[in-house]
Amino acid sequence: MSVEYSNRVGKVYFLRKGKTKTGKPCYFFSSKQNGKGDAVRSIPEGYEIYEHPENAQVFLRKIQPRLITELEEQFVKNSLRSLSSSKRYLVDCKGGTLTIYESNVDKENLSDIFEGILSGLSVRLGNTADDTMSALNKITNQHYTAILRFNLEGKERRK
Repeated sequence: MSVEYSNRVGKVYFLRKGKTKTGKPCYFFSSKQNGKGDAVRSIPEGYEIYEHPENAQVFLRKIQPRLITELEEQFVKNSLRSLSSSKRYLVDCKGGTLTIYESNVDKENLSDIFEGILSGLSVRLGNTADDTMSALNKITNQHYTAILRFNLEGKERRK
C-alpha cells in the first residue's frame, strides 16, 4: 500500500519515487495510482507532505524549521473562526512568516444557496456541514490569495 493524500478539495494523490538525471531519488505526488515511478510505502525521514494554500497542489518537501509557535498559529486561526465568513480563510506557516489566505469563493453563501436548491430537489450532499463544504470545494473553481502576512522580527520578544 502506497502513501495516499487527499487534498482539501478531495482529490487523492499517491506518493511516487523516481530518479533525477544524476541518479538521486526524486519524490513526487501523482493523481494516478499506477503512474510514473515506484510506489512509496512511507514518507521518507526528514520529509513532510505540504499542500499549497493557493491551489491545493500537493508536494513532498523537507521538514521546514518552525519559528512561529503552535500557540501563535492557533491564536490567529481562532481569531479567524470568530468572523462570520471564517470558512474563506486558510493559515500557512513557513519559517518566521504566518500568511493568511482568502478564498475567491464565499462558501457560506454558496452553501446556503445549494442547500436550498438541493433540498427542494430532495438531493442530499451529505450528512454533515463538512460534507457540504467538501462538495462545494469540488464543484467550485476555488482559489486562495495571500492577503496578510505576519513576519517574526524578534525571536526573543516574539514581535
